[in-house]
Amino acid sequence: MTNNSEQPDSIVRDSINPNLASNAIWRSMTLLIKLFFQMLTLIVLSRILPVESFGKLAYAMVFIGFMSMAARFGVTPAIIQKPALSDAFLRAAFMLALLLGVISTIALCFSASLFSTDLETIR
Repeated sequence: MTNNSEQPDSIVRDSINPNLASNAIWRSMTLLIKLFFQMLTLIVLSRILPVESFGKLAYAMVFIGFMSMAARFGVTPAIIQKPALSDAFLRAAFMLALLLGVISTIALCFSASLFSTDLETIR
C-alpha cells in the first residue's frame, strides 16, 4: 500500500520548473542592466542638452514608455497564460499587438504637437 501523504508533495515537486530560479535571476539581471544604461543615458543627456530640450526629452520618454506598455496590454499575458497555443491564436495575438503598436505610433505622432512649445511645430 502506498502512503497518500507523499503524493501531493511529489506532484508539487514535479510541477516546479528547475530552471525557474535561473530564469528569474537572468530576467532580473537584464532589467538591471537596462535600467543602468537608461540612467547612464539620462545622465549624459542631462549634461549635454539645454534645460528646455532635456525637459522635452523627459516628457517624450514618459509618454513613449506609457504608449509602449499600452501597446502590449493584454497580449503578452494572454500568450503566457494559455496552456496550449495554436497557430491561429499566435497569428491573432501578433496581429493584435501589431495593430496596437500602429495605433500607439499614430497617437504619438499626432499628440507630439500638443506637448511642444516650439512655434514651428504649432503652425
